[in-house]
Amino acid sequence: MSSRGSGTGPNKTPSPPRATVSAPTAGRGNVPVSSASRPPPATTLPLRTTPPPAAPAATGTKRPASRSPSPDTDQIRGLRIMYHTDARDRFSIPEVPRTSATYQTTLFCIYLAFEMLDSQKGRAALLNTATQVLSVNPRSKKTWAVTVNKEVVDAAWITGFLNGMRDDFPNLLLSTRVSDLGVTRRFHWFKGPGSTWKPKEAGLLFLDSRMMDYAADSVSRAATSSTPANVADYENHLLMASITIAHEMVHFLVGRIVGVPDNDTPSKVNSPPNLNTDTGESGRFWEVQFFGRLINAYQTDGNNDPRQGGTLWAEIKPSTGAAARTAQVPQALVKAILARNFSDLPMARVTDIKRPATAKTVRALGPVAANDYFDTATDFDRAFDKMRTLTTSTLSGRDWVRVTSINTTPNNVRVA
Repeated sequence: MSSRGSGTGPNKTPSPPRATVSAPTAGRGNVPVSSASRPPPATTLPLRTTPPPAAPAATGTKRPASRSPSPDTDQIRGLRIMYHTDARDRFSIPEVPRTSATYQTTLFCIYLAFEMLDSQKGRAALLNTATQVLSVNPRSKKTWAVTVNKEVVDAAWITGFLNGMRDDFPNLLLSTRVSDLGVTRRFHWFKGPGSTWKPKEAGLLFLDSRMMDYAADSVSRAATSSTPANVADYENHLLMASITIAHEMVHFLVGRIVGVPDNDTPSKVNSPPNLNTDTGESGRFWEVQFFGRLINAYQTDGNNDPRQGGTLWAEIKPSTGAAARTAQVPQALVKAILARNFSDLPMARVTDIKRPATAKTVRALGPVAANDYFDTATDFDRAFDKMRTLTTSTLSGRDWVRVTSINTTPNNVRVA
């Protein structure tokens, strides 16, 4: 089972101003939050000392539907990446040093997540996910943001969503306090007709800090010694972290549709459908639409080191009662995806083989998190008060070119 969070759950208080938090969903770890109090935009600073580009229009920077990635059209703005790892103080959220390998590796994974989502196949999967979410009983969605605002959820709407995420990337915490690889906490951003969606006001994104630190270590190791084992290890790390980020961004898509953190995803929007009878899992649904299967990292040959990239396995269950079909992901396919070549997706040429029954997920090899990050409206307001004091950065120009080739040039993780 995937250990990426679902980003859905009940909203106990249907309207602001108080924020409410529901209990974590067992085994998934993603819990929504509604909140009326959000931080104002911070001053944007580039990764280098050159002036940042002009701010985009409210509708987002114009980007063609099909294009080659470019530092001019694919800038990622509003980046604010913080550590959330102090065992004594859960409100300690210092910035991840921008010249560190962890920061640079995280930038690559954010970039690749966008490339997957923004590809022709990724967009089609997003639109299908949105369409399935909107297929619920019309009575239950009368108060949803897209319904009240009379928005048409089509290919152009998907473009607007992706542009918005690029132009105001959600606050990102690398945390030791979340029990999954990724967790999305959605907020109650929709206050009525005409409300403007802003990703930083719509949710908070957590990633397992160990996942990102171990990924950065593996990249640095490959930069020093590019043995086949080291290269495969860092490639697997990069792909798993990128999939996790893309998965969590799909939960922002659902939040953009709905506007409040209701338990709103239909149970059929999952893989397999109706895995849980009370709610769906849009991130898992998108993954299967895009990749053809769910990809997860399992320990290699009984290796119990939690820092490993592991062996990537892809699995699919056509229904809740069916046996899972599993296949090892070829390293050539990993390389292709990291290089933004999605022509072999959804996976059609992998050979089904049974995964060793004793193999554990790499995530399960690490320590169990307390899952005690933030619990109340006051907690989140206090955390956001700290975040608003931190500047943001923009991935563009020379940094964009350097970072986006880390998958083939691991030495690029080092900032000169």
